[in-house]
Amino acid sequence: MPTLSASKLALIALQYELALVVGQDLRLPVMLRRFFTPALKLLGCRSAHVWRGECGMTPTHVFAYPLREAAGWSDQPGWIGALASVGPECRFAVQTAPEGLRLHVFALPGFGRALITRERSPLVDEVLHALEPIMQRLAMACQACDQYENAESLRHKAEAANVAKGHFLANMSHEIRTPIHGVIGLTELALEDSHEAPVREHLTVALDSARHLLQIVNDILNFSKIEAGRVELTPEPLSIAELVDGVASAMRPTAQLKGLTLEVVLPDQAPVVMVDRLRLRQVLYNLTGNAIKFTPAGRVTLGLSLPQPEGEVGHPSQVHVRFSVQDTGIGIPPEKLEHVFDAFSQADESTSRTYGGTGLGLTISRQLVSLMGGQMDVRSVPGQGSEFWFELALPRVAAPAASASDALADAWCPLPERSLHLLVVDDVPTNRLLVSKLLERAGHRVDMACDGAEALAKVKEQAFDGVLMDMQMPVMDGLEATRAIREWEASTGRMPIYIVALTANAMAADEQRCLEAGMDTYLSKPIQRPAFDEVLSRMQSRSATQASA
Repeated sequence: MPTLSASKLALIALQYELALVVGQDLRLPVMLRRFFTPALKLLGCRSAHVWRGECGMTPTHVFAYPLREAAGWSDQPGWIGALASVGPECRFAVQTAPEGLRLHVFALPGFGRALITRERSPLVDEVLHALEPIMQRLAMACQACDQYENAESLRHKAEAANVAKGHFLANMSHEIRTPIHGVIGLTELALEDSHEAPVREHLTVALDSARHLLQIVNDILNFSKIEAGRVELTPEPLSIAELVDGVASAMRPTAQLKGLTLEVVLPDQAPVVMVDRLRLRQVLYNLTGNAIKFTPAGRVTLGLSLPQPEGEVGHPSQVHVRFSVQDTGIGIPPEKLEHVFDAFSQADESTSRTYGGTGLGLTISRQLVSLMGGQMDVRSVPGQGSEFWFELALPRVAAPAASASDALADAWCPLPERSLHLLVVDDVPTNRLLVSKLLERAGHRVDMACDGAEALAKVKEQAFDGVLMDMQMPVMDGLEATRAIREWEASTGRMPIYIVALTANAMAADEQRCLEAGMDTYLSKPIQRPAFDEVLSRMQSRSATQASA
């Protein structure tokens, strides 16, 4: 068996060691430095340079090692000319620079060229040939670095675009909600004051139009948040039968206005499960609202059942729940059925013109159901109606036991209504007018401030039972004002005042920012009267408790 000579073994060892250090990083400068640092030592060479651009292209210098060589290479006569000595037919060449340096030029196929300098005799042909496959691997590593850099650049651009879209949507939401808040709130007040049928009819139409516009804004925001992956589920113990019944109760007046019957079908016993109450209710509202909208006459049935999956043995800790919404409406043509869950899609253009809407409700609903681990489907017969349903496998939990505080709450008699002294902080005059009117009608005294700095000064001067604070304001915003109030209270030993965020910033992150700043609760504009009244009730209870302490 023939034996390898010492020189052959040395070349193999050289190739092996250099192959190990090729492509150790996807950042081009780092990868080249990790390669050439040991390579120069092994080869007894002085410096290394890399140019982007193959033969026939203008070379662009991208790397030098040691770093001190980076600035002086362009002053060396003959270096650029030496690069032209390699190409498709010649993978490496050796030249002598005027200053006596040996220039070893290598082609990096698909990327550019490399140059290694040596102060004494040039590298022998055997070493140059041994370096040729190493340089080919280095060229591939350089291309991989370029691909990685391009991918990272695209990713950063996409992330920046996503952030910009998020900021735009948040600003759009705020700017649209602010005037809608005034339109809806003042129209509701006008309806309460008006007793003339024609005027009430006109105001009702205006109110419905404003609410419809608000729903469109909400649909776009929800769709954007889901597409961006910013929706997080918050499971909690929930009686699903009570939720379904609550949705039906809320939607029944809308159905009755169209002369429809809204029925509810519930099992004899429905469990308590862990599920995101808000998201599940949103899906049921969307499906029920769609059914009412697309049903000219007849009925809508909201159903809940507990099917046992075929071939599965029931698990005591999990329950399969089927929700369905069935209607006797216009139905969906078979050729349109497969696209019914597509974004911005409705059965046809005439449907959109007749019934309105963004075409996002079903898309949002299906995506939310998917986030909860379920699937949504539909069957429909044109002219007879449709049925949308989805199934979820949910953890079964025990019904929460009534606590001592719950028992006291059940036996508690409401305190007499207490007139509160409240501070309304908002930079928009329409918002200050609306909120003050609502509070004054409820029998409360109102003071107003147009920015956070003015609010902070008034809180220090007067005793208030609560503050209703906007977020975005000039001079000092609501978050900064709240932090300043909390710091002042802590330094003076004052009892913390009840601060409510009342803002058109309606993103989930906005609520979290408000609570972290020290606010007690959060309400988004336009004001929902039940939620607003509940907050006032909490303020009254807290004020009465503090007064009796």
